[in-house]
Amino acid sequence: MSYVTSWERFAREEGLHEGEARALLRLLEAKFGPPPAALAERVRAAPLEQLDAWLTRILTAERIEQVFDPS
Repeated sequence: MSYVTSWERFAREEGLHEGEARALLRLLEAKFGPPPAALAERVRAAPLEQLDAWLTRILTAERIEQVFDPS
């Protein structure tokens, strides 16, 4: 059993977060065109759980607003 330091865990989580944010931004651009700068910044600052929800919503969203505000 290997020991994972808190720094290694943090680096993994940061890498996962960055990857999901980049994937969402790529999908947004492919589906709706380039997102506004403020929206791109919102994506980069969002917690991982929120990114997961947005990545799921983009599959069925017909408008970019539906990804970020499902109501």
